[in-house]
Amino acid sequence: MKDITLYVRERENAVITVEAVEGSPGTESIEITLSDGLDNGRFNQPLTILFDQPTDWVGRPFTVSQDGESLDELVFDTEAAMLSLKPNERPYVLRPHP
Repeated sequence: MKDITLYVRERENAVITVEAVEGSPGTESIEITLSDGLDNGRFNQPLTILFDQPTDWVGRPFTVSQDGESLDELVFDTEAAMLSLKPNERPYVLRPHP
């Protein structure tokens, strides 16, 4: 029950910013910052983010990293994509493999 309460409070306060870094050709990387303004030591439940990835990323693996550390490698076969990220006020960087 405690985790559910923390999740609901985080979700209520969540603010997301997304910034695409354009390259040649297409999108070079995407930065996603998820903030909730709450104490990260206590409120650290991942929130699900739904987004459309760039068309040229479909079927290509991409890496999710934060603070220079690789967190996950994903591939989506459609533009629709989904990530679970902690709202810790630091940018997550999504970058496709060459």
